[in-house]
Amino acid sequence: MPPKIRIPTVEFRSLLLPPVRVPIRALQTLYRPQRASHVPRPACLTQRLEQRRALNLYKTAKAKTVLGQHKVLTFTPYEFPRLEDLSHKVRLWETTKKGAKEGLIADNISLQELYDNHVKDGEMLWCMDALKKGMAQGYLDNEDQGEASMSVPENLREFSITKAHTFTKLQTKKGKNIGGLKNIILNESSPTEFYRLSLDRAYQFLEHGCPVEFRLRLQGRPLLKEERIMAANPRRWQWMHSHFPHLRPDFIMKGMPKGTAYVIEPVSDGRSVQWVAGNPDAPGHEGLNNRIFKIKGAVAHSVKQGKQAMLPKIMRGKLRESGMDAYSTNTGLPKEQARAKYGKGGKVTYGGEETKYLKRDAETDGFMTPDPALRQSRVRVRRELNDESQRKMHWQGRGHIGSALNEQKKAAREKQKAEFEGRYK
Repeated sequence: MPPKIRIPTVEFRSLLLPPVRVPIRALQTLYRPQRASHVPRPACLTQRLEQRRALNLYKTAKAKTVLGQHKVLTFTPYEFPRLEDLSHKVRLWETTKKGAKEGLIADNISLQELYDNHVKDGEMLWCMDALKKGMAQGYLDNEDQGEASMSVPENLREFSITKAHTFTKLQTKKGKNIGGLKNIILNESSPTEFYRLSLDRAYQFLEHGCPVEFRLRLQGRPLLKEERIMAANPRRWQWMHSHFPHLRPDFIMKGMPKGTAYVIEPVSDGRSVQWVAGNPDAPGHEGLNNRIFKIKGAVAHSVKQGKQAMLPKIMRGKLRESGMDAYSTNTGLPKEQARAKYGKGGKVTYGGEETKYLKRDAETDGFMTPDPALRQSRVRVRRELNDESQRKMHWQGRGHIGSALNEQKKAAREKQKAEFEGRYK
């Protein structure tokens, strides 16, 4: 059988020829083995890449600066409803690995009984039917119509238990208990299979010693710019946690490995509930729960002093309307930093926002307008440095014929040469 011939992926061309456009897929072939088998993959829809400015609790608590930490301003400690105060009843089913019903375990049980007797280490609760998007807001809008309009459908009262390691086991890494942060992001309407997979992954991450940050988000209509910088009504999450225990932090934490605790306790802005789970005694985890609110206080103090940079434009506009002239809608820098950067003029780099509103800033706030007095002082300093009397180093006076130091060395060599010739004449 003749040997397989590999198509060359490199071609030498003359510099006089037009440039060659090489696709990324062609460059990737350089890293493939000589006999790599082709594995066909099913076609999938193009992912929708959305920009999300979500808060990362773990990284915010470990931050060494308040720059860019304004997202924490809308978050406050979250307290979910107490189980003994809830009257909601659910059914618990035994299911197969793929989620098919096998038998009824318990019927019409309270959330307190479900938490005490059925959820434990490695056995995590999940809802057998996916919730609808914006469900909580729809029920709260009909609250004045009576309890009948607030009742949850029967299919959303059915729950089951999924065991750890049901899905593919993750590879154990070296350096146990010092692993990197892992994020588990869930929506209220996440598919049931995705929810089970996410909980299983979180369990295995915690087994390997990695801290895990949980982020549960409510969905609804797109937010207005004014709403993004403000906290939402916490009643939606209170209603969700009163009827759907699989979204409660206490139920999720009880199903995680033994010894798992809150590294950062749950916080919420009304739209998302977040917390960090892990080993609180691991290196670097001490005091993170308190430090997240120290960062929040430092950011609020910096904003009040007019020193917080890179705030959202809508927030800067609100601060400007409240009487704080230290912020402008034309640049993300506060007044003091903007004048230090742009006031002297010269060659400076403008960001995208500054370039767009440079002309408007000259007519309104004047944060980026060069000051003639500062510009003259800058030129005067340059001239003084170029003056020969102000030079500190010999090399600063070097011209096209050499420096003064070279002239001194040349004179010393000429003198030494003359003495040598006079001695041996």
